Parts: sequence; structure tokens; C-alpha cells
Amino acid sequence: MAQLAYFVSTVLMGLFLLAVAVSLARGGGWRQYRVDDRRSTSDALARVAGSPTAWTVGFLLLVFVSAATAVLFVSGAGVPESIKGAVGFVLAGVGLSVLAAYLVFGIYRSARYRGLKSAQAAAASVWVLGLLFVLAVVLKLTVGS
Repeated sequence: MAQLAYFVSTVLMGLFLLAVAVSLARGGGWRQYRVDDRRSTSDALARVAGSPTAWTVGFLLLVFVSAATAVLFVSGAGVPESIKGAVGFVLAGVGLSVLAAYLVFGIYRSARYRGLKSAQAAAASVWVLGLLFVLAVVLKLTVGS
């Protein structure tokens, strides 16, 4: 019975979060839009990439998929052991990918804010990502042996 209550509260809080995100994305004249007659695929992609609603929906989708994967991994109710291992691997991969993307983008934006050109900022972020990869290899070789 307690598991049902946790499930219901999780769903209700997820719906509440979704409602808040939609209301914030739709709310008011805090941003002005311009109607453009020329429309192409790149313009549509640029519009979607600049849309807070698209980023919010993408983030919520990532959160819900990660949460569902974590619940499936932890509960293991009726899940074969081979699938449970694969789910754990996918969960770790998604988490590390999000962390790496956050780190690379944060370093890039910070370097651009400090006055570096785009190529220099990209080089700094990739350099740090490479250092983290080398650190992971060193840790794997050290702990693995």
C-alpha cells in the first residue's frame, strides 16, 4: 500500500512540475517575438533551439526517462537479470553524458563570457573533457588492477 502512495505522489508532483513549467513558458510579455516571412528548416531549428518551452520539455523528458530507468533498476520487480544489468549501464551512461555535456557547455559559455573567441572557448572545453577522460582511464587502471 505504501508503494502505491509513493507512486501516486510521484505522478502528482510530476504533473505539478509540468504545469508550473508550462505556465512559466507561456506566461506574459517578457519576450518579444518577430514574425518572419522567410521560413526554412534552419530557421525552424533555430526557433526551436531558442525556445524555452522546447528546452523545458526536453529537460522534463530527460528527467522522467532517467527516473523511470532508476526505478526499474532499483525495484527489479519481474525484470530479468540481464535487462537489469543493461538498465544500470544505460542509467550510468546517461548520467555521465549529461554531466559531461553540462561541464563542456559551462566551460564554453564561461570562456566566451570572459572574452575568448569561439574556437578558443571550444578548445578549452574539449581540453578539460580530455583531461577528465584521461583521469577516468587512470582511475580504471589503478582500481581495476
